[in-house]
Amino acid sequence: MSRGVIKQWTGVPVRVGIAPTKTLTKVAIYQVKKKNVATRVVQLITPKEIAEALSLTPVGEVWGVGRRLNQHLQQMGIVSALDLAQCDPAYIRQKFSIVLERTVRELRGERCLEIEHDVAAKKQIVVSRSFGQRVDHLSTLQPIVSNFVVRATEKLRHEKQKCSQVSVFVRTSPFNDKKPQHRGFNSFQFHSPTNDTRDILHGAKIALKPIFKPNYSYAKAGVLLSLFSSEDIKQYSLFQDPDKLKNLAAKTMMDRNGEETNLLRITKHITLFSHAAKYGFTKIYY
Repeated sequence: MSRGVIKQWTGVPVRVGIAPTKTLTKVAIYQVKKKNVATRVVQLITPKEIAEALSLTPVGEVWGVGRRLNQHLQQMGIVSALDLAQCDPAYIRQKFSIVLERTVRELRGERCLEIEHDVAAKKQIVVSRSFGQRVDHLSTLQPIVSNFVVRATEKLRHEKQKCSQVSVFVRTSPFNDKKPQHRGFNSFQFHSPTNDTRDILHGAKIALKPIFKPNYSYAKAGVLLSLFSSEDIKQYSLFQDPDKLKNLAAKTMMDRNGEETNLLRITKHITLFSHAAKYGFTKIYY
């Protein structure tokens, strides 16, 4: 009933997998996705149901098996999840790692990964993106990094945390050998922990300037927030006024209404203007 209502009201499909272990549950979910069914529950309980689902699941779709590991397993003739489940766990541990051994045991129905009821707080938040077009000017890169800061700070407040450091990184494309390469990373530390977008924007701007070098075509940039502390803990600096206005209600309202993410539109306009000016257009109407 609830699955149908969610699909009707939001258009979001609800797929449920039921199995003895977390890894087998992921296999059940994969079976639902493969059949392209909007809302459905798949359970893998009996040995026959589990074996059939594993035989129809490529080993690369097993939870925890990445691209490179998938290549190694394929070369060994381990093509399906069933092939992996039939391997000797001790051999897998010796050949690969204890992590993959646990995956094999989970595929066999042995529970190795418990459900996490209390999720640990994040230790860092990263927002980054590769650019569709190369960025050559600081005036174009600055608003893009600012938008990353806005998004990262929204996540920080959602986690009810504050950070003491913001880092900015930029790099050119490592796949273009014909152009000069450059990587830059720089950090800015605050006098006291903060989750105020204005503070972090200021720190990111200072961190970006030294690592930006002209005459390079940048392909990616990002922002990293770190050195977290609880939002309930107030630690002030001797050199900072503790009564400085921090309008938490305004910040919360901006997060709720998405006002801060309007910087994304500003970023697009600035980028558009930069490209237009490059080709001799002086006015843009939007």
